[in-house]
Amino acid sequence: MNSNTISLHCAVITDLHYARTPNVQIPSRRGELALQLLREAFDFYETRNPDLVLIAGDCLNDPRDPEAAALLGELDHLFRNIRFPVIPVPGNHDPAPERFYRYLKRTPEPIDLKGFRIVPFPNDPETAGYNAIRTPAGLKKMQDATKGFNGQLIALQHVPLYPPVLDKARYRYENAQEIIRCMENCHYVLSVSGHQHEGVPAEEYHGIHFLTAPALAEAPFQTMEIEINTENKLKVRINRHGKSLMHIQD
Repeated sequence: MNSNTISLHCAVITDLHYARTPNVQIPSRRGELALQLLREAFDFYETRNPDLVLIAGDCLNDPRDPEAAALLGELDHLFRNIRFPVIPVPGNHDPAPERFYRYLKRTPEPIDLKGFRIVPFPNDPETAGYNAIRTPAGLKKMQDATKGFNGQLIALQHVPLYPPVLDKARYRYENAQEIIRCMENCHYVLSVSGHQHEGVPAEEYHGIHFLTAPALAEAPFQTMEIEINTENKLKVRINRHGKSLMHIQD
């Protein structure tokens, strides 16, 4: 490794599905444990010392929950009281972005750290089948992120983004091919997603890494830890949490 190589170390937490009460329709989705699981995950990452935490959506289980504002406020309080920057994007179970960021702190853009620029995409509309599409405005944002920046870019969104030729995820972007062509032209090196609860293994395509983190809300209560360096080498680690909940992890 070159002595000038710099690494960015990130924790990825997704699909908390926070709710006050157990999910009767999907009992395996333990959103009522979200705060406990988050605290345990953050305690763990205090020992790992990441540069930042990426939250890849579905912070809540139901955007129509009468307590949605209070629930997001509780998450925001937790996010503000850890020593790492937290970058959240909403998912399809969250309120619309303008309401989501009313209660969760939105990190001002551009988000530059250690030679990388993180580009969040909170406004990609949901389409049929719990998929998504990136609008012309979103594609323009991808391109505009390169202005005045010579480093490497990282895309953060909720729905899995993979090249259609790999066909790795159950959910997808309808215009994935167009997005990835834009990524290739604009020096993106990493795409980070959530949404598919079991996660999807990392894949590399044309020099871009694509990965989907597992859901914290479902056993075995996992998060993802990634390290990418300026030579475009990626390391991925899956971490289990919820030690106090081991009796429900299997």
